[in-house]
Amino acid sequence: MATSGLSWEPDPRAATEERSRRLIENLADALLLEDERRRILIANQAFADMFSPRLGARALDVVDGLEITERIRHLFADPAEMAARTEAIVAGRVPVTAEPLLLADGRVLERDYIPVFVEQLYCGHVWRYTDVTARVRDRRRLAVVSAVSEALMASEHESDAHRRVLDSLCSTLGWQCATAYVASDEGLTLDPLASTSSGTAGAVRHVPGTGVVDLVRGQGPARQAWRTGETQWVASIEQNAACEFRREALDLGLTTAMFVPVRGSHSVLGVLAFYGRLSQAQESDLVTLSETVASQLGQFIDRSRAEAQVRASESRTRLVMEHMLEGLILVREATCRITEVNSVTAKLFGYEAAEMVGMPVSALVPDSYLGPDGGLVPRMVTRAIGTTTEWLGKRRNGYVFPVELQLSMVDAPDGRLLAGFIRDLTDRDAVDVVKKQLVSTVSHELRTPLTSIRGSLGLLATGVLGELTPEATRIVSIAERNVIRLVALIN
Repeated sequence: MATSGLSWEPDPRAATEERSRRLIENLADALLLEDERRRILIANQAFADMFSPRLGARALDVVDGLEITERIRHLFADPAEMAARTEAIVAGRVPVTAEPLLLADGRVLERDYIPVFVEQLYCGHVWRYTDVTARVRDRRRLAVVSAVSEALMASEHESDAHRRVLDSLCSTLGWQCATAYVASDEGLTLDPLASTSSGTAGAVRHVPGTGVVDLVRGQGPARQAWRTGETQWVASIEQNAACEFRREALDLGLTTAMFVPVRGSHSVLGVLAFYGRLSQAQESDLVTLSETVASQLGQFIDRSRAEAQVRASESRTRLVMEHMLEGLILVREATCRITEVNSVTAKLFGYEAAEMVGMPVSALVPDSYLGPDGGLVPRMVTRAIGTTTEWLGKRRNGYVFPVELQLSMVDAPDGRLLAGFIRDLTDRDAVDVVKKQLVSTVSHELRTPLTSIRGSLGLLATGVLGELTPEATRIVSIAERNVIRLVALIN
């Protein structure tokens, strides 16, 4: 009797379940599948790793979801809130996506809750936890840097920049109060420059740390930050007896403080002091972000002070130029256009100073100095450099007048300039004319009587008017010679 062979076919359902288990096990996200009674059906290794070591080595052997919740609740920043929220979600049986959860160690998770229904019958749910710490930190870092950059761009001066930066950091990082200090000129104290409270500027009397910090006798973290150039984190204001303005902070219920040095290109310029209720787990992230911001602020201060020095120097230079007795003109060599004049030059040529900037210098000389192209003849300019020469200038009304010009070449960062000192020679020439007229008049008026005197003395010397004694002849001869000499001098 023939016996038929038996063949075994795998159960498709079992194969599908096995593939699902393998897929879940290899997912990077932490997954926990619970039935309608919150008994654990599946928990992958990523779930155990995420909440290690609180769950222990036998984490995946736990079968009760309530026990899992109880064992991991203390890993969260607010354990009671986490447990209550979990119960509320399960009771509601409504999908939840990307719910943020803050762990006590500073990590940030996102949690999804997916209820499972089969033919409208609730069969359980799936929890999915994703570690988004890096993403949240990057997003916050970008938000902080962007906010601070905008604040600095909108700042009009150093005090305004400090205030805006404090507002940005308090609003984005969660600090309740902040004060910006700058070192005094003598380096003996840190003086408060700007303060903010809960993101509201100007509430100085409500902010701890708005007094002066003694850098000589003080030993607190603000002084240490300034002296060492390193950020000082105070995890417990209450336990740090040296913390500046400790009593004021405790009166406001503040528990945490941070003091960040603001470094310039050569030294520590000041300190940013923050007070709040932040956890120790946030220290690393907050310090990194705050130091980045302090670096931006330090660069802004260096740039602002450098610009202020440039403006002060320009102001001094302008004052010197305006109080000069001679005219000063600066001309760009490449274009032969005026870049700057003082008020003496403007008045000399009949223009306003601002009006002359940008004018071609050829507009200030008569046409005889110009070449075929309408510009100054180059060789005339070249000969004048480094010497004192006389030119003819042309006023706005076309009047031509003489000037003395001392011309030199200046190598400026934006190109070479011709610097000219101008002196009006009109008065000098007028004096010369008067002198010549005076000399001519005096010569004429003296020459006529001297000629008559000389003739008379000649008649006496020759005896025409009678014979003279030897002594008289000698005296007349001396007088005649002196008259001849005086006439020669006049001529």
